[in-house]
Amino acid sequence: MKGMGGYRRLAAAVACVLGCSMAQAAEQAISARFLSQNRVPMYAADGDTFVATDTIGDADGTQHVRMKRLYKGMEVIGGDVVVHSRQGVAVGDPSLTLRSTFRPSITPSVSAGQVTAAVTSDFLKITDFTARPGKVDSVGAPHLVIYARGGQPVLAYESLVVGQPNGEGSSVMRYFTDARTGEVLTRWNLIQSLAAEGTGKSILFGDVPLNTTAVDGSNGATYQLIDSVRGNGSVLDGTGLDVILLAFIPHAFDSATVFTSPDNIWGDGTAANRQSAAADIAHGVSAAWDYYHDVHHREGILGDGTGVKSYAHVSFIGSSLNAVWADLNDPALPEGNDIRGMLYGDGGQNGDTTFNPFVAMDVAGHEMTHGVTGATAKLAPEQTGEPGALNESTSDIFGTMVEFHANDPHEPPNYLIGEKLFASNPDGTLALRYMFKPSLGVDTVNGEPVASADCWDATVGQLNAHYASGVGNHFFYLLAEGDVVPEGFGVGTKWNLTPDDLVCHAKPGPGHSLNHGSHPHLRGVGRDVAQKIWYRALTVYMTSDTDYADARIATLNATRDLYPGLVKVVDAAWAAVNVH
Repeated sequence: MKGMGGYRRLAAAVACVLGCSMAQAAEQAISARFLSQNRVPMYAADGDTFVATDTIGDADGTQHVRMKRLYKGMEVIGGDVVVHSRQGVAVGDPSLTLRSTFRPSITPSVSAGQVTAAVTSDFLKITDFTARPGKVDSVGAPHLVIYARGGQPVLAYESLVVGQPNGEGSSVMRYFTDARTGEVLTRWNLIQSLAAEGTGKSILFGDVPLNTTAVDGSNGATYQLIDSVRGNGSVLDGTGLDVILLAFIPHAFDSATVFTSPDNIWGDGTAANRQSAAADIAHGVSAAWDYYHDVHHREGILGDGTGVKSYAHVSFIGSSLNAVWADLNDPALPEGNDIRGMLYGDGGQNGDTTFNPFVAMDVAGHEMTHGVTGATAKLAPEQTGEPGALNESTSDIFGTMVEFHANDPHEPPNYLIGEKLFASNPDGTLALRYMFKPSLGVDTVNGEPVASADCWDATVGQLNAHYASGVGNHFFYLLAEGDVVPEGFGVGTKWNLTPDDLVCHAKPGPGHSLNHGSHPHLRGVGRDVAQKIWYRALTVYMTSDTDYADARIATLNATRDLYPGLVKVVDAAWAAVNVH
């Protein structure tokens, strides 16, 4: 914070990451001027530089520029920021979670070798195999970063551990370790799954229209499962491939080939035909693409009109009970493993439960949304912690909205997550997660029942992200629908829910008095409004370390932008899940 020289360095450091159009450059130049005049609200220290990674422009000329923060060339984890300006003038405060100009010494006290040993040991501690031990396949060379999540920034090592812990399934674990003490600060898996290991998703859509690509050959046309209408997204046959290969074998998935057909007919409606699942995947991906295009005017995951690859029949360390979004675009991985794509398993038996193939529409919507989140807010996909919970919740929210947008009779839209995964589900109320009452979803973990969280409290961040996501899911349902019990779950059913059961009553915040049995009626704003509020909050106001309290502020800001008359309604929905 010394002199105008710091201002000039800050402004000059703003740049496009992968090149940008003249219009984008102009937009970012405006934000660079804004930054040079707003060093204090940015909490910019000497040595901080910023790299623009995304720009959103509003109709009134307001620019929202998302930036990665570096300190002396090292990435500041949790230091990302979104600046809001119009013609070089600030429009509101920057969106950020790092509120300190303190920066640590950049001289480590522990060696890279000590860090490698520490993360290897930690990785094996989280292993809980009963039939075989866990395994570390490789550890990437640690490099220094500034870790600024949740407290005073510290010098840390970032490293990748690739292996097979039962608790997290196939893992490419990103570690942050204190460079002074060797303490593991946090870790998260770069392979993000829809559910815990041993779960699956599936649907049979019957006859569906598919956009394919014809290729002329000497024997006539051959058709490829490449959607030329939606960015050339493709579906490939991953038979014989295991997701863990992505992490340490260069070009491991290059052997997968795009599905082809001589007659443009794909599959026969049975799981025995490999193309049947591929058709389901293509249909689900197209529904997710169309949702983002039609509702949010977003062209694909990265917003650049480019589709991604989807792999059918993939294994997950020998299991087929999963579906994941994999974003392995990391320089610490072997060259050739910069894959971004969706991977689907074939389902099967888990205990007494039989699962269909993992090709449901809400699976595609969920996994595609992980990519959208990674391209925008970059909510940390850690196994525990509220940013990871919001990452999962965002995928559940938009996976559900994909269902409603498609309105496919084979998968009637609802606020259940994964109900089509169960081979036997006579009344359709069995699901992995229940957005309107998350605690209805109970899993068994290490022999103990674990339920998703309905309401926020100080322990939520200690839960696995798939369970902690219940708070965000619950908020969204109440915002969209109000305290209305879904059909099939009300009084007289086996669930026997009342409107009062949908609202949290513990620990009301200042000015709130949600007493059990007497809560005020919550009105919903409707799905269309709710989804647009959440999307703007995600893309304009949330950052990598956003927690539930920050998410409340982000959605209130988004509501003021879009629907200023609904701010109190949004705040009431947050209060109803105990976030104040």
